[in-house]
Amino acid sequence: MLAILQSIVDTTGSRAISRVVTSKANTALHNWVLTQTSHLPNDSTMIERIHVILNPTLIPFCNKGNKRRFIPNPPEYRFCGTVDKCQCYMDNHATLHPALDADTIQSICTKRKSTWIEKYGVDNPSKNANIVHKRKSTMKSRSYTAMHERLKSIKQTVGFNEVIDRVKDSVTPLFTKDEYHGCFRKNFYKWSCNVCHSIVVDHIDYGRTPRCLICHPNGESKVEKLLQDYIISLGFDIKANNKDILGNLEYDIWIPAKRIAIEYNGVYWHSTEWKSSEYHVDKFIRSRDAGVRLIQIFEDEWIRTPDIIKSRLRSILGVGDRIYARKCNLQEISGDEYNKFTKLHHLQGHAAATYKYGLYLNTELVSVMSFSKSRYTNHGYELIRYCSIGNIVGGASKLFKHFIKHIDPVSVVSYANRCWSDGGLYNMLGFTNTTVNDANVGYWYIKNHNRFHRSTFVKSKLIKLGYDASLTESDIMKSAGYLKIYDCGNYRFEWFRK
Repeated sequence: MLAILQSIVDTTGSRAISRVVTSKANTALHNWVLTQTSHLPNDSTMIERIHVILNPTLIPFCNKGNKRRFIPNPPEYRFCGTVDKCQCYMDNHATLHPALDADTIQSICTKRKSTWIEKYGVDNPSKNANIVHKRKSTMKSRSYTAMHERLKSIKQTVGFNEVIDRVKDSVTPLFTKDEYHGCFRKNFYKWSCNVCHSIVVDHIDYGRTPRCLICHPNGESKVEKLLQDYIISLGFDIKANNKDILGNLEYDIWIPAKRIAIEYNGVYWHSTEWKSSEYHVDKFIRSRDAGVRLIQIFEDEWIRTPDIIKSRLRSILGVGDRIYARKCNLQEISGDEYNKFTKLHHLQGHAAATYKYGLYLNTELVSVMSFSKSRYTNHGYELIRYCSIGNIVGGASKLFKHFIKHIDPVSVVSYANRCWSDGGLYNMLGFTNTTVNDANVGYWYIKNHNRFHRSTFVKSKLIKLGYDASLTESDIMKSAGYLKIYDCGNYRFEWFRK
């Protein structure tokens, strides 16, 4: 969470942090920020809470126990209110300047305001329209290009030594620090292989180590190998990099006994820089038509939630102990229980919900299902989240029937991520597939291994941040160093009361 928060701060700047973190797309992050800053006063702003997390040395209270005024740029705490009301400042000032007592200071302030009124017509020059206009004109007339380029250069070269140290066991740079322009994915550099001393041309973005094609001709990723070894450890025979099913399209992992295929999608190599917007959904549809269940794991999911991915794979493959719902007690659960459980066991984490139910095996919460009013329609309800610990036989059915019995909805809608779901759960619960466009896809923006939902960067928000309104959303994001990636889209399922 801390890394995600820092990424948002680096991307949006101080003025837009609060708006981004409190958006619906970042509900889990918002709740985490509140939890981490529960020691602050209730009137603390979201910007203040975020900076306190990122800067643990910030001290909100003075020695007298009063809350100090927070300044977001640069982030620091200053006086306890205004200067003239800050007792700490007044005490310190009185010590340094004993001749300037309160009456003398008040007399000076009064005289100064009188002079300003006489000279500018207002009690503060910043309120004078001519001065304000002149200041704006001066700011516009100055060129900040040189300063911007200098700061950009510093930012690009600041990580040079760290990068060289990271890859020193594999390659040696054939370029100087002055020739280094950052680790952006399009910046390719020349290296010398430490083994065969051949020249390697590669980038070092996303933590990449330049690969010598002579020493390492096979480009299989480390995560693919980890996934292969994990599936084998569960007792299944696999075929790696298999083309037997779709011909020209390859599966990273093919499990013949289950007719299940697994793909690991590196977010950079599967972005629109290298793959079309239809690539993932086309592979999904072709696999489904061939009777294959295709699971597509994106890089950021593995980095963020490897344990959840392993748990879901075990469940899909039918591995591990089973828990029968008839042995569990059904209870309505608290918001805290719901939040903690979904963060630990659902790929998409927490999502706000009105009705939250759980199954308990003795005293352990093992399954959760939540509902709210439909977010995208004007009627009915929506199944928001369902997740469990391992295989809970009959768990989803027991939870859903309880909701139907007690709320008696006319309809319930839900959306299934087709990168993981084949819709089997919804068919079992009596839902109907109401997906309108079978080739629907969603897109995300990616940077530094992370995917960001597109709703965070709609054009109207980007314009408010100062970006050129004549550019498209995609062009703005590309200029900010973001790439775009498409997923498999969603199924839409709906249940109707009979």
